[in-house]
Amino acid sequence: MLPTQIQPPLKTYIHIPPLPTTEDLDFADLAVIDLSKTSTSEGQSELVRQIRKALSEVGFFYVINHGYTPSQTARVFDIASLTFDQVSDEEKREYAQKDEAVYQGYKLRKEWVIDSGVHDNIEQYR
Repeated sequence: MLPTQIQPPLKTYIHIPPLPTTEDLDFADLAVIDLSKTSTSEGQSELVRQIRKALSEVGFFYVINHGYTPSQTARVFDIASLTFDQVSDEEKREYAQKDEAVYQGYKLRKEWVIDSGVHDNIEQYR
């Protein structure tokens, strides 16, 4: 008999819908990386070019045709959310980046000053 896969309970990640705006904002277009193209050498070469461009010009990309079911994809978001939503601020501070030149650990919200004393709202873990 094969062992049963254990999935510990997690809070369900709630996707926040984008808010409409009347501001004229310069958004970055995310590259869409289609993994179904990996089946041919031409497709693989194209993906390499697309990923290189996306990472060097924008820093992010969106992947489609990865083979995950919607429930598996939802589970990935639940797990990723755990890192921020279910870790206390005290523990985040314990593992916060200690050196601005070394990007390891939590980058806490409101750490960076964007402009005119306005602090960022970015939280990340590396």
